Amino acid sequence: MLEFRSQSAQVLRRLGRGERLLLTHRGRPVATLEPIRPSDGEVPDDDPIRSLDAFSFDGPDGEKSLTNSEIDALIYGG
Repeated sequence: MLEFRSQSAQVLRRLGRGERLLLTHRGRPVATLEPIRPSDGEVPDDDPIRSLDAFSFDGPDGEKSLTNSEIDALIYGG
């Protein structure tokens, strides 16, 4: 951690080059630093979030109401 504090500019340059870094404290891993990956902002066609409209409803009395577990299963599989 002391090295991180004293070499933060170098750490940022390395992150800017795409490196992933492991921070240790007294020889033990405590954190991972990694660069933010650029994104074009597009949601892939096969992303489950695109199918949520099919399960939406107009209000609390709608027929297509889903439980949290059902929503999790749709998004995360299961």
